[in-house]
Amino acid sequence: MANNIRRRGVGKARVQQMENIISAAEIEFSQKGFDGVSIQAIADRAGLTKRQVLYFFKTKSNLYQSVIKNIFKDWATIDLYLIKGNPRQVLNTYIERILRSAQKKPHLSKILINEMTRGGEVAISIFHDLKTEETMKSLKERFENWKTEEKIKSIDPIQYIFLIWAAQHFYAAFEPEVKYIMGLKKLKDEDWDNIIEQTKKIFINIIEK
Repeated sequence: MANNIRRRGVGKARVQQMENIISAAEIEFSQKGFDGVSIQAIADRAGLTKRQVLYFFKTKSNLYQSVIKNIFKDWATIDLYLIKGNPRQVLNTYIERILRSAQKKPHLSKILINEMTRGGEVAISIFHDLKTEETMKSLKERFENWKTEEKIKSIDPIQYIFLIWAAQHFYAAFEPEVKYIMGLKKLKDEDWDNIIEQTKKIFINIIEK
């Protein structure tokens, strides 16, 4: 019994260490890109040794792949096709969640932007593994149903979603420009509230009949 308890304790400790490594790696990769990051820097930020990091992930490439996969899994929990309601309800909820992600976790967008500028090889491979094509097919079908029911205008759903994602990544990765243009020293919660509400209005007006 005591041995089982100890094993569970060790298991929890290892999970926590892995989470700390992933969190540290996210910050390092977002700030320096893949080529500029060292395992030692990630270990230092995580409060662990280089050997401990390599014990879990073996190589920097393996750790980087885990980071990218975690980003997509995190965003998958807020996918539009999972939200119930009419078009206005669904889109308002989706845009709220997408932009709150940009507000709370801007480093995730920065990592993905860096990945895509490197050619996107890791991300595309993970897209394939996560069956992203099926997700996008479900999304397109939902928009087609709304169009058939005359709830929305005729629009290419993929291009529409691309624009929402573009807004997400812009506010996350280009915050210094956003603050400068808006005449702000810092984006406060009320500023984000306004950004999100205005973005909702724009995208709803584009599509709603």
